[in-house]
Amino acid sequence: MASDTGLPPGRTFQELFIILVPSLLIPAFFLLVRKSQSAPNPYVYERLGQKGTPNLSDEENLEYTKPPSTSKSQDWRLKAILCHPIKSCHGFELDSAKIDRAGIFWDRQFAIAEWSELKSKPGEQKKHGWKFRTLRQPGYNKLALVKPEVWLKKGSDTDGLLVVRYPLIPTGAFAPLRRLLIRIKLLPNETSFQVPFTPPKDHDYPREVMEIFSDAPTWLNYQRHVPSSLQTVFGAKNPVTLFRVDPASYREVHGNAPKPSEIGYQPVAAAADSFPLSIQNLASIRDVADKVKEDIPHLSVRRFRPNLVVTGGSAFDEDDWQRIKVGDNEIICSCHTTRCKLPCVDPDTAERHNSQPEQYLRKNRDVDEGAPQKGCLGLQMVPATDKVIENRVGDPVQILERGKHFFIK
Repeated sequence: MASDTGLPPGRTFQELFIILVPSLLIPAFFLLVRKSQSAPNPYVYERLGQKGTPNLSDEENLEYTKPPSTSKSQDWRLKAILCHPIKSCHGFELDSAKIDRAGIFWDRQFAIAEWSELKSKPGEQKKHGWKFRTLRQPGYNKLALVKPEVWLKKGSDTDGLLVVRYPLIPTGAFAPLRRLLIRIKLLPNETSFQVPFTPPKDHDYPREVMEIFSDAPTWLNYQRHVPSSLQTVFGAKNPVTLFRVDPASYREVHGNAPKPSEIGYQPVAAAADSFPLSIQNLASIRDVADKVKEDIPHLSVRRFRPNLVVTGGSAFDEDDWQRIKVGDNEIICSCHTTRCKLPCVDPDTAERHNSQPEQYLRKNRDVDEGAPQKGCLGLQMVPATDKVIENRVGDPVQILERGKHFFIK
């Protein structure tokens, strides 16, 4: 007997079944595939990071608000350690950190680059190549939403995987459907890929030049692992890739850095802006936060992306530190950290404020005659030894030497 629709009995149900089941199974399949691709085996790998409540969860507490010259306390402590495996991308806290001549083992060991027109002298033919990208460039404020995870093989400090998570932005003809599936949680709102944290000895990754500031190191191009969807996050028109720093091609640090004759080795940096280590006094951050609160109600120290965060004394007490001791390890404070637009980007939302805190710092933290009209906050540092050292949250911090800084470009 025919149904009211004129179709054989059960035909309507069969058609709905044929339409709906794949619609549900396909997203489920993608969920399972993405999960299997992005979850390292917990029996083999252990995720690097601070355990328990973040040490900076209370950074806005009044106990850290100590205006300049109001506290005579010299009971300085290491409050937090921050690590940013990919330059300008999301960071995470550590309970402890191993540090060598290039900084924290896992910090700024990677950089995002875009195929771009390179700098050229007047009259020279235009050249193209890989150029590093940071939160400063338009569209690349979304780097803050790229969340790297370091998974180390148990018992190893450097052998493991870097898992790179980033927002999934649907494109193409099925973009509306995929956005709907994301909205109803049938598709994840992020995707990921994995790369070796340290490449194997027999690797065949191409060594290519990447322009970073005035340097042009030859590093390892991991492009074969990078999905094209990463380019979509930034709205980039050209190919985007991930470079792995090659220790054989670290960038030498000069200027304010101590000379090899003074410390016994040549200071170097990986993909950090200039120096291997940086430090921030939380009281200084709270002082600045109070001044810009109408524009930024919750200014976090994480906007400034330091390695070490200390507490104890008054705001800006660190301005004249020349040499400190963190735990048992001596560290040289080479110069002030001159600030740019980078801290204008919210590390959680990637939203960029059009002027703060850069504007306030330029006007009120013009404290270094070598960097006129540059807002300074925090210090750039170099380990006093090229041997591996280790520091832990809670380590005491001693001020060994003070003196005036003069920034050298």
